Amino acid sequence: MKLISVLMRAIAFLTALIIGVTAGGLAGNVSETSDLDDAVVPVPYYTDSGVRSCWTSKPGVSSTTSTLSIESKPTPSYTDEARAEQTEGTVVLRVTFLASGKIGAIEPIKTLPNGLTEQAVAAAQRIEFKPAIQHGRPISVSKQVEYTFSIY
Repeated sequence: MKLISVLMRAIAFLTALIIGVTAGGLAGNVSETSDLDDAVVPVPYYTDSGVRSCWTSKPGVSSTTSTLSIESKPTPSYTDEARAEQTEGTVVLRVTFLASGKIGAIEPIKTLPNGLTEQAVAAAQRIEFKPAIQHGRPISVSKQVEYTFSIY
């Protein structure tokens, strides 16, 4: 069933491509096709100068796009060792926010000693967010997240 759907989309694309090329070229950038998913399809349309092709959302699929929305960013704890050593600074993490609404990989970019990096990672794992939306579907994105530690 999925193979038939893929074949039908390929036929629709090739038809639009052939019609568009014979009518003087395609409107839009065909190289963008590799970035598109099941939510968009090529659609021929007619103008006074001939047939063109553009990418549009499938019927019933929202073409809305929104960015990642962090709903809650928990504060990390200060470790006793860091407090005794008066360690201050900023931990920078690259966090993957999954389309499923869960936190994925967390990679420290800038670290601090005395357990503060570990505390920042633990806090990042508890971030609550709404995933970014592209073509009406949630997508995974990676963003930098900073935690600043200050004794005073």
